[in-house]
Amino acid sequence: MFPLKDNLECKTFPYVTVALILLNCLVTIWQTTMQAYTGSEAFHGPFWLIPSELIQSFGSGDGLAVVRETFTLFSYQFLHGGLMHLVGNMFFLYVVGRATEARFGWPVYLAFYLIGGVVAGLAHVYFNLDAAIPLVGASGSVAAVMGAYMLFWPKAQIWVVMRLGPLPLPAKIPAWIFCAVWFALQIVAVMMSDGSPVAYWAHIGGFVFGAIAAGLWFLKFPTTTICYVPVEGCDDEKK
Repeated sequence: MFPLKDNLECKTFPYVTVALILLNCLVTIWQTTMQAYTGSEAFHGPFWLIPSELIQSFGSGDGLAVVRETFTLFSYQFLHGGLMHLVGNMFFLYVVGRATEARFGWPVYLAFYLIGGVVAGLAHVYFNLDAAIPLVGASGSVAAVMGAYMLFWPKAQIWVVMRLGPLPLPAKIPAWIFCAVWFALQIVAVMMSDGSPVAYWAHIGGFVFGAIAAGLWFLKFPTTTICYVPVEGCDDEKK
């Protein structure tokens, strides 16, 4: 399922979400330009998250190595493996990030996004301690936003494109179903262990973190009027 938009009406503009999308796009342009200029991806090395190197740094006793590898828990979030990787993550981010940013407020949302990416990266490292394959992409951070979105706006409707055989099928489904099905697919993929390069554990870790963070936020701030689900034939704002 590929999300296109939701039906939430929000009173604020998603400045951080848009800024994150632009930053990811700019970094991808930089990646592409540098690779075309040098003919190599070696210059990305200091920014990749490589599980085995992160683990080795903490056992090396080298403080600079620890700082350098810890930095990759943040930098990997803005690198992507290609245009389609970028486009997919950014579509997801805009659809679920807009209202999640409004609910958290931009300073908390920005911290939440980055920390969600770190937690996602650590989940991937934990289950791939000896892996030398780099982890890149915003999907772990986006998964955290999805986890929060599911708790904050379960009654929202999301327009998606579903594949039915060779044909794309447009549909509108409840947000909680969309997020829950996506999460379930990550679990199934891990259980199948199909050898895919997709970092499913990063997705799972990010999503769980996002759901927990949103649950705690919801306990402290149970109501909001910042966004609402429009009711057909009614102008009143509904949560």
